[in-house]
Amino acid sequence: MNFRIFKSNGQEVIINTDRIISVRFNSENGKTLVSCTDQFTIEVDDTEDELKKKLGTKRPGDGRVGFKPA
Repeated sequence: MNFRIFKSNGQEVIINTDRIISVRFNSENGKTLVSCTDQFTIEVDDTEDELKKKLGTKRPGDGRVGFKPA
């Protein structure tokens, strides 16, 4: 299990990143929708770059592979 802390409406939320199946970025409101295998979906306040760093996918030259715009 791999847990990370995210922010949702100013509160901390702990999510098991092993269960994340999709991440959708909404550029209009700056929020991100995270969906998990157990049908849990949450809108987090983390920016796209913050989320990629937390999930270990942000490296120099990385594109948007695996991430879908809303």
